[in-house]
Amino acid sequence: MPLFAFIGGLFLKSAPFREFVRKKAVRLLVPFFVWSLFFWVLYGVIIYVTEPALMDEQLKKIILIVGGSGQNAIRNYANVALWFLPFLFSSSMIWFVLSRLSVGRQWLEYVGVLTIATIGLFCGFMDIKLPYKLNTAFTLYPFFLAGFRYFRLYGHGDRVVLNCRWIIMLVCVAVFIPSVLFNVPIDTASNVVGKFGLFYLGAFAAIILLTVLCRMVGKVGFICFLGRNSLVILIFHMPLIQLVMQFLKPDSAILLLLVVPVVVILLCLPLIGLLNRSFPQLIGLR
Repeated sequence: MPLFAFIGGLFLKSAPFREFVRKKAVRLLVPFFVWSLFFWVLYGVIIYVTEPALMDEQLKKIILIVGGSGQNAIRNYANVALWFLPFLFSSSMIWFVLSRLSVGRQWLEYVGVLTIATIGLFCGFMDIKLPYKLNTAFTLYPFFLAGFRYFRLYGHGDRVVLNCRWIIMLVCVAVFIPSVLFNVPIDTASNVVGKFGLFYLGAFAAIILLTVLCRMVGKVGFICFLGRNSLVILIFHMPLIQLVMQFLKPDSAILLLLVVPVVVILLCLPLIGLLNRSFPQLIGLR
């Protein structure tokens, strides 16, 4: 998730407050509420038919949806990936406020990001849940800001990076592996990061590694297409994974890691075409 927070910051564009909030709400919150309610109803019908005794518990999930949570159904039914949309909205609002406060005072931006991350870690330590994933947005804000800064620093030190790319990647791998091995299981959706030093160190190492690799590879048309339509993939990938797992029943890690993602992406392609062509409002495009 730190990588996706980084990517979320890449395409931030400043605008007057009302326009900024409106665009982010249309692009992020409208799809969140539309699809959260869709899956809440869909899974509600399934639960009503298969396990009617759990219907009262399912109905109460509407409260969590209003609060910006991805818990739109009980047990393993929930399409929890939708939490990332209110998270991005909250991160964008944090960035807007901090960017306005730090105009002409660069030091305040650095103090602000450290303070915000500390608040997020405190929320995680105390198990404090905030609406619209503000607690996770605080913790992951350093990655979000780094994404925003990336294109603005693009070109500075370019030659050095490319000349030293193999050394940089080896160092990143050497940092990333122990950071993961010596940390506890991480769940950023619940704002659980374990040993925060290892978490930030490993995550930034992985992000640097991937950015260097991307610079080496350059643009790939199909990957760019998936990137432009990542919202559709975000919305449907978890239900599709559940569906594919029911039919394919992969019995090895290789099948799980290679076959299932390919099948899910292929199933997303007609959904991408349908929503872009006929229902763009449902994915925040208009």
